Amino acid sequence: MTGKPQSCLEIEVDLVAAATGDAEPGAVHRVERHIDSCAPCRGEFHRYREIDGAVGALRRSSAGVESVARAARGSSRAWPT
Repeated sequence: MTGKPQSCLEIEVDLVAAATGDAEPGAVHRVERHIDSCAPCRGEFHRYREIDGAVGALRRSSAGVESVARAARGSSRAWPT
């Protein structure tokens, strides 16, 4: 049976939370200690951070597009043609 070591399975939830900025300080410390010595989890941590950054950028971009669209709709009502 090949799978993740038990220590990696135990830290997995904290790993995601730390990567997305949602972890408690103690969990962040545990994750930092773990990824210092575990290359596979370190790689996962960095991938989760990249995904979180991309999702944040997408949200910001979508919010910006929607606010421009709302403004355009509002201005077209203010200026009858």
